[in-house]
Amino acid sequence: MRPLELTLTGFKGVRSGLNRDSVTINLRSYKGLVAFVGDNGRGKSTIKGNLHPYRIMPDRVKKYSPKGFSYYEECYGSDARKELLFEISGNVYRSLVLIDAVRRKQEAYLYQQDGEGQWQVFANTQDGKLDVYDTAVEDLVGTPRMFFTSIFRSQKAPALSSYTRGEMMDIFAELIQVDEHKEKKETAGDVADALLLRKKGLATELTNLQLSLNGASQKQVDKAKAEERLSVISSEVSGLDDKVKKAEGDIKALEITESLQTDLSKRREKLAQDTAGKEKQVLDLRTAVTEKRAAAKTKYDEKFAAKQKADARLLQVVADMATVEGRMKVSGEALKALEIKETLQADAQKRREKLTQDVSYKEKQKGEVLSSITQKKVLYNQKHKEKKGQHDAAKALADRADDLQKKSAEEVSKAASVSSVKERLQAVEGQLSTYSGQLREIGVTETQLKETESALQKLRLARQHAVETADTALRRAQESVKTLDDGQCVFPDKAPTCKFVKGAISDRESLPSLAAALEKAQVPDPQEKVLEAEITRLTASVAIKGTVETQEKEAVKQKESLGKELETTEKVLETLRQALKDLSKVEEAKVSLPLLAKELADILSEGKGVISDLEKQGTLLEKEIEALQLDLKGISVDETLPAEIKSLRESVEADKASLETLRKEDATLRGEIGSLADIQSILTECEAAVKEIEKQVAQLVMEIEALQSELKGIAVDETLPAEIKRLRESVEADKSSLEILRKEEATLRVMVGSLSEVIKQIELAKERIAVLASEVEALDRDISEWQVLEKAMEGIITLEIDDAGPTVTAITNDILLSCYGPRFSVNIKTQDAKVGGDKDMKEVFDIVVYDSQRNESKSLSVMSGGEETWIDDAITRGISLFNASRGGVNYQLLFSDEKDGRLTEEKKKEFMAVKRRVLELGGFLGEYFISHTKEIQEMADAVIDLEELVAEPSQRAAAESSQGVLV
Repeated sequence: MRPLELTLTGFKGVRSGLNRDSVTINLRSYKGLVAFVGDNGRGKSTIKGNLHPYRIMPDRVKKYSPKGFSYYEECYGSDARKELLFEISGNVYRSLVLIDAVRRKQEAYLYQQDGEGQWQVFANTQDGKLDVYDTAVEDLVGTPRMFFTSIFRSQKAPALSSYTRGEMMDIFAELIQVDEHKEKKETAGDVADALLLRKKGLATELTNLQLSLNGASQKQVDKAKAEERLSVISSEVSGLDDKVKKAEGDIKALEITESLQTDLSKRREKLAQDTAGKEKQVLDLRTAVTEKRAAAKTKYDEKFAAKQKADARLLQVVADMATVEGRMKVSGEALKALEIKETLQADAQKRREKLTQDVSYKEKQKGEVLSSITQKKVLYNQKHKEKKGQHDAAKALADRADDLQKKSAEEVSKAASVSSVKERLQAVEGQLSTYSGQLREIGVTETQLKETESALQKLRLARQHAVETADTALRRAQESVKTLDDGQCVFPDKAPTCKFVKGAISDRESLPSLAAALEKAQVPDPQEKVLEAEITRLTASVAIKGTVETQEKEAVKQKESLGKELETTEKVLETLRQALKDLSKVEEAKVSLPLLAKELADILSEGKGVISDLEKQGTLLEKEIEALQLDLKGISVDETLPAEIKSLRESVEADKASLETLRKEDATLRGEIGSLADIQSILTECEAAVKEIEKQVAQLVMEIEALQSELKGIAVDETLPAEIKRLRESVEADKSSLEILRKEEATLRVMVGSLSEVIKQIELAKERIAVLASEVEALDRDISEWQVLEKAMEGIITLEIDDAGPTVTAITNDILLSCYGPRFSVNIKTQDAKVGGDKDMKEVFDIVVYDSQRNESKSLSVMSGGEETWIDDAITRGISLFNASRGGVNYQLLFSDEKDGRLTEEKKKEFMAVKRRVLELGGFLGEYFISHTKEIQEMADAVIDLEELVAEPSQRAAAESSQGVLV
């Protein structure tokens, strides 16, 4: 890495040391040993500390990382910047870091120069994001730790003796370029992980199949139970079906009876109407008789009226007695029918009570069985609980396996999405770069256009000025000549010596030349046409600026959209990768699950066997209870019958009492009428007339009695509608039960079919288990081989790192021998014997220096300051030479700070000899270093004297506007 040009703006070290806000250092022509010189505080460390593209000033940090350094403490203002042009591997790059120390913000960009000298964005740094820039620089130049340990040694760089073994191992790993071994190790690990995932998937499937086998016997039992229950239900369905058909036949017969009874009711109503009509006729006739007798009894006293009233009442009583007797006959017949029905219902009630007692007894037995089942369940649950705690803990982890495997697949998909978005983003960035280049070219063209227009304007103004000057001179001469020609001189004798006359004569003579000069001035300069043509061409080139700007804006929008999409996808990807960290723990849990599951299954199997026997007893009792309850449902008891009989009996008793009262009244009336017989003679005439009427009445009474007799013979069963309703309700209840049983029957048939299919699949699972077991065994062999390869590659990396120590040691000792003689030699130890004399070795890191003059060995960390300085420097250069010999990054130059301060004059000369020896061995172009020692400065091949860059206060403004001085 060779710096070509450095510009620092807004750095405190530059302002305080050089009295400048900005400085530019051109380093293209320097080779060999180049010394930065100047008084303390001139900014040497600030300038040299920025001769690299890292966002670090090495003498300001304890750890070589951009996160451990802040430009905000080194800069001021809101527009500070560091711009570095550097060359590496034959390519030229431009690093640009923009620093806002006020708002504490940074942006960083990296560009590469193409074959046409144009700057192109390098490694997606066009957004100015710091982490992207840092990664791009590391990919290009190497890690900061390697660079600042071996290539760029600052004044405050930590001594190598202070490095931990891990830090040195990382440096050596980068030195020996073990990337290929790392890739093989990672590939072996990835393949092993993939095979483990495959094995875990097969193990999961195997476990599931084995679990399904564990339930095979239970499936057979379930199928047998379902078939047994199906047989019972089919029998119950057949019985209920027959019962419904019989009840429906009974309903049809009752409905026919009900229809006939309806006709009888109509006939009864007709007879009642006819009877009422006859009775009305009788009443009418008797009224006529009464009227006739009333006319006859006009002459008679109240006895005749009383007799007439008694006769009328007697007739009414006779009619009432006939009505009550008819009603009593009907009620008596109905009462007999209900009493018979009551007797039958009493027998049914006794049967119902017996069935209820049997159901209670069976239910008590069933309760005892259920209680026993509960006790057994508690017993086996207690046994099961002890194992289930372990099983659940393992299963809680194992259950996440499928989810994590899905997330693993999703992680691969998201990674592919990130790559796709990055490719599209890179394409858009390429477009943006193209548009930016076009706009820069257009900007240059606009500048050229303005300059050309300005040049054309200057030519035209110059020509206009020349024309105006020539025209003015010509007109002045013409006026002078005209004055001479038109005027008369008052002193003619003095005309030859008059200066006005001489001037006019001279003007006349110059008129042709002045006219020619005016004509010449009016002729356009040929350069004007050239400039006009150039303006036309440049204007045409600038015309596309609006289109390009529009395209650039669209590309920027697309880039922002892709950037957001990329950021979102990367966040999801990072979330997935974080989730996958627990995958190994989950798989370990899954391995222990089968054994725990088997132990749980054994406990469950034993418990289920005991409980199954008890459940069978319970099922048998349940069936017996159901049969008894079915018989109970078949016994129907009319709860309203006693009340109905009681009501009817009360009605009959009331009719008997009424009939007895009427009979007493009849006897009384007849006695009363008999007592009036002695006055019949008085009524003889009237009776003669009445006889005919009585005949008619008698005839009507006979007809009424005949109608009443027929009416009594018509019996209507009033309970028939209630019986039909009861039978219909019973049929509906039986149909509902039948529907429930048929649904259960269909469900059981489906269950039997399903269990048959499951049992068939279990047989197939047995065959699949054998296949899976073979595949798992093969995967175990493959996983073992890949894991061995992974460990082997890790061991190779460790061995190569350990081997690098002697190589670096040899290079270092060669440097020390060629410059300081054989006095000092070093040994870098990476392994040492364990305490106690064990044959095993332990990993260490120590730099041991052998001093032949003192014949002693000691650690570098306890050596004197001067000795430690040049040995430390020799080792770091040994590392840089080792890197160069391995074909690593071609750094081309070395950098060091004030390392000679503690050396004697003689040692300082040897120190410079070391530098030249390193350049020779490594083929480096040179080294930039800082030194305050006059002798060292004189031994350098070139000097950059910062005293020459100090600006006077009066030159400050000019320095600011000119952006520094180019050295």
